[in-house]
Amino acid sequence: MPTAVASLTREHVESFIDWLLTTPAANGRARSASTAATRFRGLQQYFRWLVDDGEITHTPMLRMRPPRLDEDEVQVVPDEDIRKVLATCRSRSFEDRRDEAVLRLFLGCGMRLGELTALRLEDIDLNDGTVRIRSANAKRNRERTVAMGAATERAVDRYVERARAEHYGSRNTDRLWVGNKGPLTDSGIVQLIRRRCVKAELKYLIHPHALRHSAAHKHKERGTSDDDLMYLFGWTSVQMLHRYGRSAAVCLFTIARRLTVRRKTVTLRYGSAGSVAHLTLRMIGSSYRQASTSLCARFATLKRASVWKKT
Repeated sequence: MPTAVASLTREHVESFIDWLLTTPAANGRARSASTAATRFRGLQQYFRWLVDDGEITHTPMLRMRPPRLDEDEVQVVPDEDIRKVLATCRSRSFEDRRDEAVLRLFLGCGMRLGELTALRLEDIDLNDGTVRIRSANAKRNRERTVAMGAATERAVDRYVERARAEHYGSRNTDRLWVGNKGPLTDSGIVQLIRRRCVKAELKYLIHPHALRHSAAHKHKERGTSDDDLMYLFGWTSVQMLHRYGRSAAVCLFTIARRLTVRRKTVTLRYGSAGSVAHLTLRMIGSSYRQASTSLCARFATLKRASVWKKT
């Protein structure tokens, strides 16, 4: 492999990408295709910069295609595990109130880790029940305002107005999340969630981005429009919509099949006791696959179901 940039050719770049895909990393684990794709994009930008700076006359990556990525299944945290983790935050201690607010903001607003860590007191509007989310990447300079749900707003209010206000770690900082040594970092938030998983006796550790996945999955189940999802989660590409759309569709059709495999008619009464709405779906045989998306989205109310009646 030549060391002079001007001597690099397309074959050299292809052999490097192939090496990434076929050899294990230093820890012995196989590298993923996404790692090779990231290196590919980095090299593309580097060679373009060299061309613009006059170091080389043309890029050796002209018309090269990036490695093909397999569509990984979106990791969604089961509702039961989420309830277990939240159940560990029941006391009035500073840590419990802070950790519950962190978890509910992840689940309710679907923030990225960097976005949640960067929150400041001025970003929280408890009067309107909204949170202003700034881009974790300063170069993008984008922000969005998202409404907090009732449970999320209540948890954030208890943390900001009571726990944080009286904690010595909040002195001389306007950062929202603080600990005994001052503002929390990304690593501090990750460790916080891991401690809660251990305390809840889960068999695995939840990554913060899996909570964002779960939030998007729930929105898709409820039938949130694509435009609203793009805004709420700060996406600029529709590719993410397709990923979460597939995960939600699989879940909803599985529910539909389970409900209709033995009965042709299912009446779902959802909401609180003395429910205010009913939904009757009549399906024949295995025609659940032909049910419209809007009707399948209504099955997402299963978690709030109080009374069932099959006919």
